[in-house]
This record gives sequence, structure tokens and C-alpha cells, in this order.
Amino acid sequence: MILKALSGEAVLSAARSSVPALKGRMHKGQCGRVGVVGGSLEYTGAPFFATISALYSGADLGYVFCTKSAATPIKSYSPELIVLPLLRTTEELEPERSVDTVADAVSERFSALHALVVGPGLGRDRIVMSSVSQLIIKARNLELPIVVDGDGLWLISQEPELIKGYTRAILTPNAVEYSRLCARLLGTEVQPNSETQEAALERTASLATALGNVTVLRKGEFDVISDGLSSVVCTTPGGLRRCSGQGDILAGTVGLFSAWTHVSSENTHTISATVSAAFAGCVLTRTCSRVAFQKHHRSVTTTKLIEHISECFDSIFELESVKREFA
Repeated sequence: MILKALSGEAVLSAARSSVPALKGRMHKGQCGRVGVVGGSLEYTGAPFFATISALYSGADLGYVFCTKSAATPIKSYSPELIVLPLLRTTEELEPERSVDTVADAVSERFSALHALVVGPGLGRDRIVMSSVSQLIIKARNLELPIVVDGDGLWLISQEPELIKGYTRAILTPNAVEYSRLCARLLGTEVQPNSETQEAALERTASLATALGNVTVLRKGEFDVISDGLSSVVCTTPGGLRRCSGQGDILAGTVGLFSAWTHVSSENTHTISATVSAAFAGCVLTRTCSRVAFQKHHRSVTTTKLIEHISECFDSIFELESVKREFA
């Protein structure tokens, strides 16, 4: 396998150039509309964290497609989110409805989106998983950039053909999810934190290749990103405490950057849109983690990381000309 190693600065520059300039004549929605498919009775924080992180990073609109049981808690977290309780669990599914009608009701909204994040807080209910399988196919047919995280990755480990060959997709596995995917697609299990950086690069590239050049963002002490053709490692320092929910911030920000980089890549094709989006999300999330940890130490939580998205985004991605204009 011939793998092109990319420099972090070059990838970050590509991502930075994709950030839309802010202009007074713009209308709501032009800077990005991101949808998150997730949320269940047990897990309502994850889809909120993903969606609000996209909004804090500059998305104009954030949609959450969740189950009925998750809707009220998620709505109560913030009035900024558009929460649509269109998914159904086995217990919630009405007699007159089916998996097909549920998937149709959700996917009707996809034409309004620039990117879709699948998985935060989703749970593994049988009806939900069947509906999400259809939603991934429908999003592919619309050529929507897709980020798969959390329980969405469990679904992919069971049905990898759902995402195989779709090069507008990004998978964001943690150590356990990565090992599960490697076992399914490469026939080998990987113990958490057991790989050197070189080994992680090689295996992540092999996993991406086995998926048909889908971009894989392997989270860990250092984040490895590869689409099987090129790769980059993110070693931006983060905080010393790993919060539950940090991965949701990453999923939401990667989703927004994926919307931006796919538009930008129509004019420049030197670096993969998915690789640059994944790298940008890693740098931003790690920087937020470091800044929040410096202030809050052991008491840092995901909400504290989110509070620092604005300042961290500005320091990393805003061009000096934009900073001067709005100073």
C-alpha cells in the first residue's frame, strides 16, 4: 500500500480555507445546516453536545432527529436546537407505522441539510437500528457528507456494507469501537492503547481501505486519520482529563467541517475533504480540552469544553482579515 503522509499544517490550512466568510448579506442557513441522528431514553446528552458544538463552531442551524422519549429532555437543554422526535423504539412504534414510514419521515428533512451525524446517544434498539440503516442509505443517495459515531459505529460493525465505498463518510471510533471494526473487517482485534503511532497509521489505513476508502478517525492519545490513500496524525495537546461527551463535540464539529470542506473541495482537490474535516475537528476539540482543563482541572466537564469553542475556533481558524473586520 502506498500511503501519502500529509503534514498537519497543510491539512489545517485546507480546512481553514473552507470556513465560509461572514458577510452582512448572507441569509440563515448559508453557513451550514447540520443534522444529528441520535438520542434515546438513556442518552440525551450526546446528541445535544454534538449539535450545540456544531452551532458554536459556526453552523446556522442544528437539527436533532431522536426518539419520542428523548425529545423533551433535549429540548429543555437549549432553545437553539431544532428537535424532531421522529425516530421510534420498539415500544414507541405505533401499530399503523413501520420502519419504512419512520425512515421516510426523517429523511424528508435531509434535503435541507449540508451534513449528517449518525450515532450520538442512539442506543441499540432493534427498530431504531433498522431505521438508521435505511437513513444511511438515503443520505448516501443524496450524497450528504456523513459522520458516524457512537452506536452508529456498532451498526457499521454489524453491517459494514452500509458505508462501504462511500467516500463522503467519516467514522470516528474510540479504542473499543476501533477494535470491533478491525475484528470485523481485518480479522484482528486490537487491544486499547497497544499500538505505536506507526502501527496505528498502518492499521487505520488498512481499515479505511477495507471500507472502500472511507475516512477513519481513530481517537486516542494521538488521533490517526486515513482514507487509505493519505493519512495524517493529530498530536495537538489536549487536557489531561478525558470527559464523557468529548467525542460528541468531535462528531459535531467534524460534521460541520465536512459540510464546509466538501463545498470548498469543488474548487481545490489537493487534500481530501473528509481528511481535512476530520483533522480540523480533532485540532479544535483537543484545543478546547486543553484550555478547559487549564481552568477547571479535575472538575472539567463537557459543558466546560463547549464554553471554549468560540475562542478556540477563532484562534485556530479565523483569518486575520476576518478578525480585523469584526474587531
